[in-house]
Formats: sequence, C-alpha cells, structure tokens
Amino acid sequence: MRRHRSPLLFAATGLAALALLLAQAPAGATDKPPGTTGSTFAARVTPLVTDTSALEVVEQRGRTAHGSLFGGAQASEDGAIIEVFLTRDDPAVEADLRAAAKLSPTQIRFRTGATTVAQQDALHNRVTTAAPSLRKAGYRLDSWILNFATRREVITLTDGTPAQVAKLRRQFGPEVDVKAKPDSPARVTADRFSDTAPWNGGDFISDTVSTCTSGIPAHNGAGAQYLVTAGHCFNLGANIFNYSASLNHGGRGYLGRVSTRAQTERDMDAELISTRLSNLIWTGSSTSPTRTVIAGTAGSPGHKKVCHSGAYEGEKCGLTIDGVGCKNFPGVLTYCHLLHASSTNPQAVGPGDSGGPVYRMVDGQLRIVGTVTGGDGTSARCGNWSPQNNRICRSNLWYTDWNAVASRWSLHIGGLG
Repeated sequence: MRRHRSPLLFAATGLAALALLLAQAPAGATDKPPGTTGSTFAARVTPLVTDTSALEVVEQRGRTAHGSLFGGAQASEDGAIIEVFLTRDDPAVEADLRAAAKLSPTQIRFRTGATTVAQQDALHNRVTTAAPSLRKAGYRLDSWILNFATRREVITLTDGTPAQVAKLRRQFGPEVDVKAKPDSPARVTADRFSDTAPWNGGDFISDTVSTCTSGIPAHNGAGAQYLVTAGHCFNLGANIFNYSASLNHGGRGYLGRVSTRAQTERDMDAELISTRLSNLIWTGSSTSPTRTVIAGTAGSPGHKKVCHSGAYEGEKCGLTIDGVGCKNFPGVLTYCHLLHASSTNPQAVGPGDSGGPVYRMVDGQLRIVGTVTGGDGTSARCGNWSPQNNRICRSNLWYTDWNAVASRWSLHIGGLG
C-alpha cells in the first residue's frame, strides 16, 4: 500500500487508486435496493438522542414546547448532569424541563446559548448549500460541524488565508467559528480472515483490489439482508470476498455483490452488500477476536464514548463524540451525515478499517451507532500489519450515522441467518 497524507479515508488502497475506482461507478446507477424507496439528501443528520430517557425527554420537550428558546441538550462528560442551552433565562421553562424529565436541581444545568436548535439547523444547511460555490471560488473547505459543547457551527479551511476566514465570518455571521489549518488532507479508511456465512461485522472484505471491513448486519421489511459498509470502498456491482488484498491473505469466501451505493457529493458514505448475515460482530483484536451479539442501536450524544472494530486495527474504544456535520476528503468527496469522535491514541483507526461497525456499550450491551468513514488528528505507524504495509493510523474517527443509513434504505438492525 502506498502512503497517504492525512486525513484518511480508510480503505486499504492508494488514494489515487480509490479516486479512480470511484470514477468507474456506472453512470446512472440506482441507490435503491429492491422493494425500498430512497430519500432525498438532507444536509443534516436526524436529531440525535441518547438512550438515557431523561436526556431524550429534555430534547423532545425542548424542541416541541419551547422551540423559541431551546438551544439543545447534552450529557456532561461524566454523565451525571444534563446540560441545557436556552437563549435566555426563563425560570418557567427551566422548571418545565426539569419536571418533564423528573430531575432534581442538581441533575440539570442551564446555560445561555445564542441560538435555538432550529437556527443551528438552518445555519448548518446554509453552509452545506454554499459549499460547492465556495470551492469553485478557491475555498478549500475541510469540514463544517455543529460543536456539541458550544452549540456553534465550526468551519475549517485548509490553508485558509486571513481574507478567506474574514469573508466567511461576514457571510455566515457571528454564530460561526471559522478557522484555518495547514494542508494535511484526510485519508479514507477503505478472525476476521476466515469467516463463513452467515457473515459477521468486523471481517476483512475485499473486491481483490481494495480491502475494507464488514460493518453492520441489517435487513429490510421484505426480509432482504444487507451488509452495510463504507460507500468509498467498492464499486456498485463488485463481487466481495472475505480476504485482504493488501496482505494477500484470507479464506476468500464469497459474501455477495454490492447492490446499492450512496456515493455523491455531500451525501452519506455507505453501500449495501447483499448476503446472508448473523446478528454478531467481531470484537477484540485483529487476530484473536471474539463474537459479540448486537443488542440494538443507540444515539450519538456529545461526550459519550464510542468503540469501533476494524479488521486491521481490531477493537478500539474510548473515543469521545464531539461533533456532527460534513467532512471533505481531498481527491474523493465531501461526506455528510458524519459524526466526529476524538482520542489521544494516534493508533485509534487506520487504513482498511473503513466500513467497520462503530458502537457504544450501554449497560454492558453493544449498540450500533454507525460505520467508519475515515480519520484525522495526530498520526503514528499503526500497531497492526505495519511492517508489511507501512500503514499510518490516526487519533480521531469520522463515522457515518446509522440513523441516516436506516432511514434512506428502510433498514432494521441485525441479520436473519
């Protein structure tokens, strides 16, 4: 495998080769699996709620009953307090939210925010809509996300000049933070070796050229089963095997074909492989994993910790969710419906982990939140399979929101055997 510059999409293939692969997707190919209807692109992910009932109650009550003041809610980093943003102090609203969630005054904290959730959504969509024209004007948009901690939109420009930063601040207003970063593009992240049907999440999968990780077992109402993985991994119609092309190793068992693919600018990074599936994913290390039952799904609220299980790097946990939005992967596409999770471990995610399941452990149960798209942050030589491939890993994770995938293709979690 050739080296890449960061940030990464994590298919185990050269970035130039990946761009070529994407260019070969059949023109006019449908993204609709048999028996389902696709939805139009939405620039913002579905509102996220935690599985913690009190936070869900606060979020729903705030949006429906106090939309003119409610600026969002999140759990504190230790999970002990629910933090609520209101655009101004209002004791009656505070009392109503506290009573609705059945929380004591020590369990809920109110903070002043400048915008409501409706305004936050509208601002994010303005940036998303303006992105193509900004790029044509020479702005190298790296990402734009809603920061959960501040409830502000953050736009990051690659090699942005002071004039460009100032212009975007004027264009989008004082509620947007604009920052520039040096040119350091992200990379796509594209046993686990010798599995058999019904297939599990976390396997090595390959079209014999690129290698990624099998992601989420799912099915639709008609009983058709689909393995969800990253859309940047393989072409529509590709035949997929349990194998690592970059390591030239694996059982080469046949999974199935890529039957559906979302791979357009500012859309989600996802595709479906038609195959037989279990309700399990591999957890643990790359070479000595264990199978774990999928208990269901969960939301992706700020400050919560997530794990992912990549075929190459194995299970990595302790990444903290800190944003939601869109990310530009130079030479490939800009993806939306993404969440960002950060860590201090420079070997948290690496090439070949793309498409792998991302999940939270809730009350000891594994609950799916998405699939790996790529990584950024600090870098180091990967801990696994590096002597063979000089793989470079990253500390932070970008992952595609399961809610967006499930909504688009009318999917339910879990295989049917």
